[in-house]
Amino acid sequence: TDNWTRDRGCSLHGVNGCQLSCATRHRVAVPTDYQLVSAYRNQNHDLWTKYTIARSAIAEDCDRPCKDAHEKKLVASSGHTINAELDQTNNEWHLFHGSSHQRCK
Repeated sequence: TDNWTRDRGCSLHGVNGCQLSCATRHRVAVPTDYQLVSAYRNQNHDLWTKYTIARSAIAEDCDRPCKDAHEKKLVASSGHTINAELDQTNNEWHLFHGSSHQRCK
C-alpha cells in the first residue's frame, strides 16, 4: 500500500520546502524496515507496581459473571514483575521511545 504522507517531504526540496504538488511528484520513499542500533531500559518500579495492581483488578472484574455471553480468557492476576511476559489478552505492548541516553541519567 502507498502510505506516503507530506511529512516525508520532497526528494528535491526536503520537508515543507515546496508546494504539495511538487512533494507529491518527488516523494521521499517511506522506509520499509528499520535496524535497532541500541535500546535503554527506563523504568519506574512504583508506577509499574500500581499498574500491575490495576491490571489485576481489571482481570478480576472481567472474570465476574456477566449477563452477556463472552469468551473467557485465562489471565494472570498477581505476581507480575518488570520482566513478566506481556498479557496479550489485555493488548499489552513494550514501547520504545526517543529519550536520549543523557536525558535518562
